[in-house]
Amino acid sequence: MTGSVIAFLFTILLLSNGARRETRFKNATPPVVQSPSATTPLVMHCAASTRSTMEPICQQYEQKTGQGIEVQYGGSQSLLSAIVINGDGDFYLPADETYLTTAIDRGLVAKLYPVATMRPILAVRKGNPKSIHTLEDLFRGDVRLVQADPELAAIGKITRDAMRVTGAWESLAGATIAMRSTVIDVANDITIGAADAGFVFDVVLASHPQLEAVEIDALRSVVSRVSLSLLKTSRKPSVAQQFADYVVSADGGLRVFARHGFQIDGDHAVQVLSAAQDEKE
Repeated sequence: MTGSVIAFLFTILLLSNGARRETRFKNATPPVVQSPSATTPLVMHCAASTRSTMEPICQQYEQKTGQGIEVQYGGSQSLLSAIVINGDGDFYLPADETYLTTAIDRGLVAKLYPVATMRPILAVRKGNPKSIHTLEDLFRGDVRLVQADPELAAIGKITRDAMRVTGAWESLAGATIAMRSTVIDVANDITIGAADAGFVFDVVLASHPQLEAVEIDALRSVVSRVSLSLLKTSRKPSVAQQFADYVVSADGGLRVFARHGFQIDGDHAVQVLSAAQDEKE
């Protein structure tokens, strides 16, 4: 009798455990398997001067498609050196096309996408408290000038090359109290009062409203052309090309570039201006 009771209880216990297991597996949510293209972000090496523009473009694209973009910001030359050494990444977006010439010569570029242009200017704090109006004013003892290192950043290289033509570079270099890694570092120094003036791209003022531009004669005709390059090191070239097409589309990335002060050239200019007007209305 006792053995029968034990066997009966054991049977009930097995059935109960089986029911719990069945319920657990029945209610379990099957794992979601994402494709590698959706889980692996595209990698972009991007000039610091375009950060305020590329961040919203990347966010918009990820929301639209689910494709993530990982951006590494820095000086144009620093980024190029990293690409050469590491041999990876999907895109390179320097602040001037001269760096792309080097990248092409090294066999790094698969395709180019012209984007926009910008100009170098001298930045001072709003209201120009030091009354800086000419290049010669930068040589005064009461003016603290900072620059981006010509060996690292496009704005430094462009400024140096333009000033060498006029013969003013040695004096300008001697008046510089510090060299920074990127154009944004220069703008930040002026913003917080660590410097009185520095050379930046005009588009940087859109993200630094505490600054204003001073036109310098030696830089008036200088234009920096910005192009996005699809790299041969891309592991997902077809996916990368879709993002590049979005960046240079009139209703996509170019509209954001225009809002941040970049000049859009060519056939896209009319389309971008039209889109921006529709956006205001």
